[in-house]
Amino acid sequence: MSKVFCSLPWMHLASHPHGGTTICCVANHEGGISRARNWAPVRKNVLPNNVGNDEFLNLKDHSIEQLMNADSFNELRLQMLNGEEPVTCKRCFREEENGIHSKRLRENEIYSHHTEEIARANTNEDGSIKEINLEFIELRLGNICNAKCRTCNPWSSSKWIADYNKLQSKFTTLDLFDKGMNQFDWPEQEKFWDDLFENSKNAKVFYINGGEPTLIKEHFRFLKRMIKAGRTNVKLWYNINMTNMTEEIIEIWKQFDYVEVGFSIDDVEDRNEYIRHPTKWTDVTKSVNMLKKARKDLPFHQKKKFKFSVTQTVSWMNYFYLVDMLEWAAANELQVHHNFVTQPDYYSVNVLPQELRKLVTEEMRNYFEKDGPLEAIDSGEREWAIHTLINQLVSYESAPTDIDSLKKALEHNEELDKLRNENFRMTFPELSYELDGYLRDDV
Repeated sequence: MSKVFCSLPWMHLASHPHGGTTICCVANHEGGISRARNWAPVRKNVLPNNVGNDEFLNLKDHSIEQLMNADSFNELRLQMLNGEEPVTCKRCFREEENGIHSKRLRENEIYSHHTEEIARANTNEDGSIKEINLEFIELRLGNICNAKCRTCNPWSSSKWIADYNKLQSKFTTLDLFDKGMNQFDWPEQEKFWDDLFENSKNAKVFYINGGEPTLIKEHFRFLKRMIKAGRTNVKLWYNINMTNMTEEIIEIWKQFDYVEVGFSIDDVEDRNEYIRHPTKWTDVTKSVNMLKKARKDLPFHQKKKFKFSVTQTVSWMNYFYLVDMLEWAAANELQVHHNFVTQPDYYSVNVLPQELRKLVTEEMRNYFEKDGPLEAIDSGEREWAIHTLINQLVSYESAPTDIDSLKKALEHNEELDKLRNENFRMTFPELSYELDGYLRDDV
């Protein structure tokens, strides 16, 4: 197998809330170099990470064919076919050098039928695709959302815009949010859904995220069209915030062969309400119970069509309480997948004192030794999940304590508290007590 070939550039659409598309979700997004773009008429230089005056394409103003055959994508495909490493794909190559099973390797296994030979036969001399046939489609359906989670931003949540603008005037290091530079309303365009329908006749996976995708009615109309056309032998894979579940949504999902739903829940009860403002825990648990009941009511041979899990975004606020989340998930027969925040850096777990991070790792080790909380999955997968998580926690122990970063995190959080009339100390009393001790020692 080629050391650089990846099947995704030939059969994958990776959209983003702003309407742009990239080669994949883990590509190097720095400066927009992984986005679909056409070269400027006169390029100032040919450095691979220079976007110059290139034209960025988007799903509102351009067709799927135009995006898939953008100059930047064409060049990348030719590089792969010539055995060269595209700079936008450096994450996968560096992971593989360090013995990590990268996304490139995983996707090549999943879509093993899409070989390099098939890709080469479907590629023109300029790198464009002769026949577009999408199999894996990622739909991040704009930024319409009914929540403004602490770890989110206006590019992924419309609710964030007002608070962000107020914070931006105080913290000038925040990136400027310019709605005019983005095309967030592309999921509302009927022409996009017509275009997608025509280019996804052999689709195998639709990954659907947001914003909050359950608020985008156009995508449900698309699913009904898929049902009417008999194209239900696909996997629907969601991440949703569990505040907007309805029986109508469940009935639509039942028509498809396989539906996997990641519940975006970051903590339990009032801590989840704080982090994922202004969601209510009662709404979350109601939605969880609705989906559990829907699966329970299915005939035994169809129960496997619904798979549920928790996708927990882990920041410095909920890191101290990871076991509480695992216990709640275990009680609901759910596995937890952890998504660790790296940007903005002041929400990373690395802002916590080193001793506190080590304490969390030890607490998690003790918890797993008591045979919790992943009983709902097979033993081999359980051991792999625990091993992976513990290794990730250990990786966060190495950075020394940085009191200045901690103070920055608390300052940002305190400003949000003022805007939202919330109180971190009252909601997270145990963590506040621990942090106060470190800050007192620093005085």
